[in-house]
Amino acid sequence: MTDRIVVDTNVLIVANERGNPPADPECERTCIKMLEGAAKGKQVVLLDGSNRIMDEYRTSRSYSGVPAGNAFFKYLHDYQHSTKKVIHISIQETPDEDGGFANLPANTFDRDDRKFLAVAEAGNGRVVNATDSDWSEHADFIDCLGVRVIELCPQCLKQADS
Repeated sequence: MTDRIVVDTNVLIVANERGNPPADPECERTCIKMLEGAAKGKQVVLLDGSNRIMDEYRTSRSYSGVPAGNAFFKYLHDYQHSTKKVIHISIQETPDEDGGFANLPANTFDRDDRKFLAVAEAGNGRVVNATDSDWSEHADFIDCLGVRVIELCPQCLKQADS
């Protein structure tokens, strides 16, 4: 089975913006390599069926195809209907402030990142993160959901936490 991933927006941002604190050059290279690998079919990318994730990407990315974060966004746009490359997962948003999505229990996780978590949980995928320390700070909760997080830049998380 091909690895299924949900990519937090910060990975695209780091891949685009050289020197974006707390990312270091190693983190930038790692993010670029991961996004390029996904675009070559090494993973299937999971998105939500209501386009919340693509809408968030759209606020800070462009269809230009360069640099790497924009290239990944364009790839997702171009292949969003190819079930071999991108799979849309249905998640139901709820008015419940403590959960936010029907498949998530009450939690204190960042509300803006819950869509990524809900898609990963519902789609049996892993979340890819670069610099957002929320993923490591809530590791116990995320583990209880059976979701794994790929931390591309653990050295940058330490910087972000300090």
